[in-house]
Amino acid sequence: MFDPTLGLLTPDDNGQELVRISTCATTTTGVNFTNYNFDKPRGIALGSAGEIYVSDEAADKVVRVDRTSGAVTVFEARIQAPYGIEWLATGTSPYAGSLMVASGDRVIESTKGLGALATAYLRNTPIDLAFLGGTMFVLTSPSQNNRGRIFKVTGF
Repeated sequence: MFDPTLGLLTPDDNGQELVRISTCATTTTGVNFTNYNFDKPRGIALGSAGEIYVSDEAADKVVRVDRTSGAVTVFEARIQAPYGIEWLATGTSPYAGSLMVASGDRVIESTKGLGALATAYLRNTPIDLAFLGGTMFVLTSPSQNNRGRIFKVTGF
């Protein structure tokens, strides 16, 4: 995720940390942005007021990261295996103004209403999602004898 003030922020699964890369040069190295040991950090999203959210797949939670101090607080701890996340700021959907989370339960959940089901069960596990206009696109992982897919869901 790119933030104009902070630069590039990325979950580092190997280091179990959120890493900040402030410039893009051949000699640039990332620095830890938080002092928090994630189990398996996966998704990262900016909220409507610029707040930072990170999903931690193995810990079954989404955390909020303070932009200034890097302090971490639990935002949602009731979503199984959260992976890709995206803030749905506006739209006609009842989920507008919430964080949408790709869950290991093969669904997309909304943090508005705490775990409200936003799409029907998918054939494969969703790993990322994006919004364009009123459409949500969901990327799923491959599984036994079938390929990953991109689902297009309208009405958002």
